[in-house]
Amino acid sequence: MADRNLINSAHHRDTKNVVFFLGYSLAEDPNIPRNTIQYIGSEGTHQDLPLVCWGDKETGALGRLPMTIWLAQHIAADRIIWSSGSSRIKDGLYESEFFLDMALKSFSALKRDFPHRFNDAMWADETVYKQWLESRSICDTKSQFTQDGLVAARNIIADTYNTNSVMFYAVSSANHAPRVLRDAFKVFEGLQSKVTVCSVAAETCYGGATIKDTIVDDLGRFFVPKSH
Repeated sequence: MADRNLINSAHHRDTKNVVFFLGYSLAEDPNIPRNTIQYIGSEGTHQDLPLVCWGDKETGALGRLPMTIWLAQHIAADRIIWSSGSSRIKDGLYESEFFLDMALKSFSALKRDFPHRFNDAMWADETVYKQWLESRSICDTKSQFTQDGLVAARNIIADTYNTNSVMFYAVSSANHAPRVLRDAFKVFEGLQSKVTVCSVAAETCYGGATIKDTIVDDLGRFFVPKSH
Protein backbone atom coordinates (compact mmCIF):
# COMPACT_ATOMS: atom_id res chain seq x y z
CA MET A 1 0.00 0.00 0.00
CA ALA A 2 1.36 3.42 -0.94
CA ASP A 3 2.43 5.76 1.81
CA ARG A 4 -0.39 8.30 2.21
CA ASN A 5 2.02 11.03 3.29
CA LEU A 6 4.03 10.57 0.09
CA ILE A 7 0.85 10.71 -2.00
CA ASN A 8 -0.31 13.90 -0.26
CA SER A 9 3.14 15.45 -0.64
CA ALA A 10 3.22 14.72 -4.37
CA HIS A 11 -0.30 16.09 -4.78
CA HIS A 12 0.69 19.27 -2.94
CA ARG A 13 3.66 19.83 -5.26
CA ASP A 14 1.43 19.41 -8.30
CA THR A 15 -1.11 21.95 -7.05
CA LYS A 16 -0.39 25.64 -7.55
CA ASN A 17 -1.89 28.35 -5.33
CA VAL A 18 -2.96 31.55 -7.08
CA VAL A 19 -4.24 34.62 -5.22
CA PHE A 20 -6.30 37.17 -7.12
CA PHE A 21 -6.58 40.76 -5.84
CA LEU A 22 -9.69 42.70 -6.84
CA GLY A 23 -8.81 46.32 -7.49
CA TYR A 24 -10.85 49.36 -6.45
CA SER A 25 -11.39 52.72 -8.10
CA LEU A 26 -8.66 55.25 -7.32
CA ALA A 27 -11.42 57.89 -7.44
CA GLU A 28 -12.54 56.53 -4.06
CA ASP A 29 -9.27 57.61 -2.42
CA PRO A 30 -9.67 61.00 -0.72
CA ASN A 31 -5.88 61.37 -0.74
CA ILE A 32 -5.58 61.39 -4.54
CA PRO A 33 -6.63 64.63 -6.29
CA ARG A 34 -9.41 63.93 -8.79
CA ASN A 35 -7.65 65.88 -11.54
CA THR A 36 -4.72 63.44 -11.47
CA ILE A 37 -6.71 60.30 -12.31
CA GLN A 38 -8.89 58.94 -15.08
CA TYR A 39 -12.15 57.35 -13.95
CA ILE A 40 -15.78 56.91 -14.95
CA GLY A 41 -18.42 59.32 -13.70
CA SER A 42 -20.15 56.91 -11.35
CA GLU A 43 -17.01 56.46 -9.25
CA GLY A 44 -15.73 58.57 -6.39
CA THR A 45 -18.93 58.88 -4.36
CA HIS A 46 -17.85 56.89 -1.29
CA GLN A 47 -14.24 58.02 -0.70
CA ASP A 48 -13.64 54.80 1.23
CA LEU A 49 -10.56 53.33 -0.46
CA PRO A 50 -8.41 53.44 2.71
CA LEU A 51 -10.97 51.33 4.58
CA VAL A 52 -11.75 49.03 1.66
CA CYS A 53 -8.22 48.35 0.48
CA TRP A 54 -6.16 48.85 3.64
CA GLY A 55 -8.53 48.16 6.52
CA ASP A 56 -9.37 49.41 10.00
CA LYS A 57 -6.32 49.61 12.24
CA GLU A 58 -8.52 50.42 15.25
CA THR A 59 -10.34 47.09 15.07
CA GLY A 60 -7.62 45.16 13.24
CA ALA A 61 -9.92 44.35 10.29
CA LEU A 62 -7.91 43.63 7.14
CA GLY A 63 -8.85 45.29 3.88
CA ARG A 64 -8.26 43.77 0.45
CA LEU A 65 -4.53 44.49 0.20
CA PRO A 66 -3.28 43.16 3.56
CA MET A 67 -5.65 40.18 3.28
CA THR A 68 -4.11 39.37 -0.11
CA ILE A 69 -0.58 39.53 1.29
CA TRP A 70 -1.42 37.61 4.47
CA LEU A 71 -3.22 34.88 2.51
CA ALA A 72 -0.47 34.59 -0.12
CA GLN A 73 2.17 34.15 2.55
CA HIS A 74 0.23 31.56 4.53
CA ILE A 75 -0.68 29.36 1.58
CA ALA A 76 2.76 29.75 -0.05
CA ALA A 77 1.20 31.28 -3.15
CA ASP A 78 2.95 30.64 -6.44
CA ARG A 79 1.36 33.67 -8.07
CA ILE A 80 -0.45 36.87 -7.05
CA ILE A 81 -2.52 38.43 -9.83
CA TRP A 82 -3.25 42.13 -9.31
CA SER A 83 -6.40 43.12 -11.18
CA SER A 84 -7.09 46.50 -12.77
CA GLY A 85 -10.32 48.44 -12.97
CA SER A 86 -11.66 51.47 -14.79
CA SER A 87 -9.43 54.07 -13.08
CA ARG A 88 -5.81 55.02 -13.73
CA ILE A 89 -3.30 57.66 -12.73
CA LYS A 90 -3.16 59.99 -15.74
CA ASP A 91 -0.22 58.96 -17.92
CA GLY A 92 0.86 56.72 -15.07
CA LEU A 93 -0.04 53.63 -13.07
CA TYR A 94 -3.03 51.38 -13.67
CA GLU A 95 -4.99 50.23 -10.62
CA SER A 96 -3.12 46.93 -10.47
CA GLU A 97 0.25 48.69 -10.60
CA PHE A 98 -0.86 51.25 -8.03
CA PHE A 99 -1.85 48.60 -5.50
CA LEU A 100 1.23 46.47 -6.08
CA ASP A 101 3.37 49.57 -5.54
CA MET A 102 1.39 50.28 -2.38
CA ALA A 103 1.96 46.71 -1.20
CA LEU A 104 5.70 46.91 -1.87
CA LYS A 105 5.93 50.02 0.34
CA SER A 106 3.82 48.56 3.16
CA PHE A 107 6.26 46.34 5.06
CA SER A 108 6.45 48.54 8.17
CA ALA A 109 2.82 49.67 8.00
CA LEU A 110 1.52 46.10 7.95
CA LYS A 111 3.34 45.27 11.18
CA ARG A 112 2.35 48.60 12.73
CA ASP A 113 -1.37 48.52 11.89
CA PHE A 114 -2.02 44.77 12.04
CA PRO A 115 0.49 43.30 14.53
CA HIS A 116 -1.87 40.39 15.26
CA ARG A 117 -1.46 39.18 11.65
CA PHE A 118 2.00 40.38 10.61
CA ASN A 119 5.16 39.87 12.65
CA ASP A 120 8.93 39.52 12.35
CA ALA A 121 8.67 35.77 11.77
CA MET A 122 6.98 36.20 8.38
CA TRP A 123 9.86 37.91 6.58
CA ALA A 124 13.39 38.50 7.85
CA ASP A 125 13.45 42.11 6.68
CA GLU A 126 11.96 44.51 4.13
CA THR A 127 14.31 43.38 1.36
CA VAL A 128 13.19 39.77 1.74
CA TYR A 129 9.56 40.91 1.81
CA LYS A 130 9.90 42.90 -1.41
CA GLN A 131 11.75 40.09 -3.17
CA TRP A 132 9.05 37.63 -2.12
CA LEU A 133 6.25 39.90 -3.34
CA GLU A 134 7.87 40.91 -6.63
CA SER A 135 8.84 37.35 -7.53
CA ARG A 136 5.25 36.11 -7.63
CA SER A 137 3.27 39.22 -8.67
CA ILE A 138 1.79 39.92 -12.08
CA CYS A 139 -0.27 42.99 -13.02
CA ASP A 140 -3.26 42.88 -15.33
CA THR A 141 -3.46 46.31 -16.98
CA LYS A 142 -6.21 45.62 -19.50
CA SER A 143 -9.27 44.71 -17.44
CA GLN A 144 -11.88 47.27 -16.40
CA PHE A 145 -14.49 45.22 -14.56
CA THR A 146 -14.62 42.27 -12.18
CA GLN A 147 -15.50 39.75 -14.86
CA ASP A 148 -12.79 41.08 -17.21
CA GLY A 149 -10.23 40.57 -14.48
CA LEU A 150 -11.39 37.04 -13.81
CA VAL A 151 -11.14 36.22 -17.53
CA ALA A 152 -7.59 37.61 -17.56
CA ALA A 153 -6.75 35.47 -14.52
CA ARG A 154 -8.23 32.42 -16.25
CA ASN A 155 -6.00 33.04 -19.27
CA ILE A 156 -2.90 33.48 -17.12
CA ILE A 157 -3.63 30.23 -15.30
CA ALA A 158 -4.33 28.35 -18.53
CA ASP A 159 -1.09 29.59 -20.08
CA THR A 160 1.11 29.13 -17.01
CA TYR A 161 -0.18 25.99 -15.29
CA ASN A 162 -1.34 23.76 -18.10
CA THR A 163 -0.08 20.61 -16.36
CA ASN A 164 -0.98 21.50 -12.77
CA SER A 165 -4.14 21.69 -10.74
CA VAL A 166 -4.78 25.15 -9.28
CA MET A 167 -6.33 26.53 -6.11
CA PHE A 168 -7.66 29.98 -7.08
CA TYR A 169 -8.34 32.42 -4.23
CA ALA A 170 -10.18 35.62 -5.17
CA VAL A 171 -9.86 38.32 -2.49
CA SER A 172 -12.42 41.11 -2.27
CA SER A 173 -14.50 43.03 0.25
CA ALA A 174 -16.78 41.06 2.54
CA ASN A 175 -19.94 42.36 0.85
CA HIS A 176 -18.47 41.78 -2.62
CA ALA A 177 -17.11 38.26 -2.11
CA PRO A 178 -20.38 36.36 -2.86
CA ARG A 179 -20.71 38.07 -6.25
CA VAL A 180 -17.07 37.45 -7.05
CA LEU A 181 -17.53 33.75 -6.27
CA ARG A 182 -20.52 33.56 -8.61
CA ASP A 183 -18.65 35.31 -11.43
CA ALA A 184 -15.53 33.19 -10.91
CA PHE A 185 -17.54 29.98 -11.22
CA LYS A 186 -18.97 31.28 -14.50
CA VAL A 187 -15.56 32.29 -15.87
CA PHE A 188 -13.85 29.02 -14.87
CA GLU A 189 -16.68 26.84 -16.17
CA GLY A 190 -15.16 23.95 -18.06
CA LEU A 191 -12.02 23.94 -15.93
CA GLN A 192 -13.58 22.41 -12.80
CA SER A 193 -11.33 19.35 -13.03
CA LYS A 194 -8.28 21.66 -13.01
CA VAL A 195 -9.17 24.77 -11.00
CA THR A 196 -10.77 24.91 -7.56
CA VAL A 197 -12.34 28.33 -7.02
CA CYS A 198 -12.39 30.00 -3.60
CA SER A 199 -13.68 33.41 -2.58
CA VAL A 200 -11.84 35.01 0.33
CA ALA A 201 -13.55 37.87 2.13
CA ALA A 202 -11.51 40.78 3.38
CA GLU A 203 -12.77 42.03 6.72
CA THR A 204 -14.14 45.38 5.54
CA CYS A 205 -16.98 46.30 3.17
CA TYR A 206 -17.21 48.87 0.39
CA GLY A 207 -19.74 51.53 -0.56
CA GLY A 208 -20.78 52.32 3.00
CA ALA A 209 -22.46 48.94 3.27
CA THR A 210 -22.11 46.12 5.79
CA ILE A 211 -22.14 42.37 5.37
CA LYS A 212 -25.79 42.42 6.49
CA ASP A 213 -26.64 44.30 3.29
CA THR A 214 -25.45 41.39 1.13
CA ILE A 215 -28.29 39.58 -0.64
CA VAL A 216 -27.72 35.87 -1.21
CA ASP A 217 -30.17 34.27 -3.63
CA ASP A 218 -29.29 30.61 -3.18
CA LEU A 219 -32.23 29.33 -5.24
CA GLY A 220 -31.74 31.73 -8.15
CA ARG A 221 -35.33 32.98 -8.07
CA PHE A 222 -34.60 36.69 -8.05
CA PHE A 223 -33.06 38.94 -10.63
CA VAL A 224 -29.44 39.73 -9.79
CA PRO A 225 -27.74 42.44 -11.90
CA LYS A 226 -24.68 41.33 -13.82
CA SER A 227 -21.34 42.09 -12.17
CA HIS A 228 -19.35 45.07 -13.39
